[in-house]
Amino acid sequence: MLHYGLDVHTKYTTYHALDDAGRSVGEGRVANTREEFERLFARHPGPCRATMESCIAWPHVYNLIWDLVEEVQLAHPLAAKLIAWNHVKTDRLDARALAILLRSDLIPQAYLAPREIRDLRALVRHRLKLVQLRAVVRNTTHHVLFRTGHQRAVSDLFGVSGRNWLRELPLDPVDRNIVARNLAAADSFNSLIADADRELRDTLLPHPAYALLQTIPGVGPLIAAICIAEIGDIRRFPSAKQVVSYAGLVPSEYSSGGKVRRGHITRVGSRILRWAAIEAAFHFCRKVPAAEARYTRIRQERGAGVALVATAANVLRVVHGVWKSGRPCQAGLAPPVRPLVT
Repeated sequence: MLHYGLDVHTKYTTYHALDDAGRSVGEGRVANTREEFERLFARHPGPCRATMESCIAWPHVYNLIWDLVEEVQLAHPLAAKLIAWNHVKTDRLDARALAILLRSDLIPQAYLAPREIRDLRALVRHRLKLVQLRAVVRNTTHHVLFRTGHQRAVSDLFGVSGRNWLRELPLDPVDRNIVARNLAAADSFNSLIADADRELRDTLLPHPAYALLQTIPGVGPLIAAICIAEIGDIRRFPSAKQVVSYAGLVPSEYSSGGKVRRGHITRVGSRILRWAAIEAAFHFCRKVPAAEARYTRIRQERGAGVALVATAANVLRVVHGVWKSGRPCQAGLAPPVRPLVT
């Protein structure tokens, strides 16, 4: 068996291969094409396996090599760096370190999501990015008003009354054209977001957890979609605490010599899942009396931020319980799936 460590980049991959005895049998660099990898693995016929760190280009390389090797392991980049830390960092040394870890079965494996989950993640993140770009356009319009000294007279500049108010503003031709373009861009983003919502809905309707998660107070269609995309398979988390940790919502801990110190949350894990849990926490604590009482107590003792994070962690515990049990959060059937709300 040969063990290939792959240091993946967007255009090329640096490799290092070891045999079972730990001897180096090859190293170099190949372009990220199917032909290059076929020639690479054909140089040493026989069973082989490969590992690479999770990065932006790993899905492309995985699709190129998954059927050329016996096994592909995805390494957690932070954990692998801690295990194989070196004063000198080069692509060649990184590939060799990965090969050594793979040969010794010491790869700290990351979740190698199947193709359908990767596609769902891409769609969810695309939808979130569209909302961010729309916010940039809206903020630019507000900036024009600040710069020209106009006080906003309506709550929503992009609603019917807001647009009518903008048309009547005494603006210079340049500023008026900027506002007009921003309104057109906002309409375009609204259309793109609606298209992404429909695609998400059509993709997730057959998923058994999609409607189920929406029975949780504060969890709507978008939050449910994020949970499914980021968690992937709930069976890989035996306990709810592991889901909370995956979202980076557990406190950091420094223990030594019998002394225990806990600090801020780790923020290590899925940033999008953490954001979704915090968004859901706002509504969860308002709709669940017990959660509201706990939020109020923690806020009085430790502040609103800590209380909100604690509520977000509780939301993920409920998500884990509902999803794994297959039962709605409240008695009765799950409500009809609502359209995504922007």
